[in-house]
Amino acid sequence: MKRKLNILQIIGMTHRGGSGASAAILAKKLVERGHRVIYVCNKNSLGYELLSKTDAILIASVVMSNRKRLTIKFIKQFLKDISQIRKIIDEEKVDVLHVHCSPEYWIGALAHKLSRQKPVFVRTRHIPIPVKKKFINSYLFNKTDRVITASELIRKNYFNNKGYDESKLITIYDGVDCRKFNPNVCGEEIRKEFNIKDGEFLIGNIGRLEKVKGHSFFLQSIGEVAKKIQNIKVVIVGWRDNKFKDEDMEEMEKIIKEKGIEGRVIFAGFRNDVEKIMAAIDLFVLSSIGSEGSSRATFEAMAMAKPCVVTGVGILPELIEDGVNGFLIPPENPHLMAEAILKLIEDKNKAKEFGLASYRKVLSNFTDEIMVEKTINLYYKMLEERGIES
Repeated sequence: MKRKLNILQIIGMTHRGGSGASAAILAKKLVERGHRVIYVCNKNSLGYELLSKTDAILIASVVMSNRKRLTIKFIKQFLKDISQIRKIIDEEKVDVLHVHCSPEYWIGALAHKLSRQKPVFVRTRHIPIPVKKKFINSYLFNKTDRVITASELIRKNYFNNKGYDESKLITIYDGVDCRKFNPNVCGEEIRKEFNIKDGEFLIGNIGRLEKVKGHSFFLQSIGEVAKKIQNIKVVIVGWRDNKFKDEDMEEMEKIIKEKGIEGRVIFAGFRNDVEKIMAAIDLFVLSSIGSEGSSRATFEAMAMAKPCVVTGVGILPELIEDGVNGFLIPPENPHLMAEAILKLIEDKNKAKEFGLASYRKVLSNFTDEIMVEKTINLYYKMLEERGIES
């Protein structure tokens, strides 16, 4: 029987989606399996909130601000973080050092170099932007035992640059908690809250408010749909990113007015009950024009057997196969999005077929149990390669 591991995870993200959520869920599952997890994060992060109810050792830090200007204050904090992480590695006899984003990648690498313990060092890359061929990136990669990529697209983007060892890259998809997100969750409470009448078709768009999420194109498509289908409503769920300016919101409000869909669109803001909102909707639409390194909202919609209409960016073509478990459309194309939405409103059997196909795909490939099992096996494999007893 393999021994339980001491795992140090570091995540600097403060927002509640994307890589921050992925890291927190992984840490929670590792704790549930009996591993000792030390989790360094911002006190305002989802990870701190989620893991405060577990046996994880939480260390609150302002770690790894994403600031790019090299101020004296930033440099002092950077050096302090390196010292703190190095101390944790040695005093806690860390077996695995796992970092998630670029700033803590540097801090982890330098702390690892200065430590006596020398744990295996792994980084997860969550974004689909190709890695630039720079000396500093090559240096970090060479100091890393493995890089986990959240999608095949991210993994392949490493290969666009010669000099990266393919064997050090492995794709492990994010996992969804199917105990929380499943077709049996009831959404009636939400439909009452949003005043959705019997027979009304509710379309959900879930993701932070940011231009890259393509909400303007989504609203334009709803304008087209509303010309043909009267009994539709839309709920847009997500916190407002600091990159999302007042003029961006004004643009969305202008589209709503121009398309005559006032009263049909509900802005729900950030919610802690996304599973209930997913249960309440009849169709999930993701209108992103870029990014989508892992697309947690799409995983969750699939787990709840919801028919999906998504754009073909980032990881999405790996999750949704056009015409098999949803519709995959080009980004920034409101007309094609409207056509796909109309098809699923009008063909309930097709919508149900897509939803069930997505549900089966999640159970086979994308649960949190599958994700944590693959990650733990990778940890043990790296330790064995180092000749460390596991």
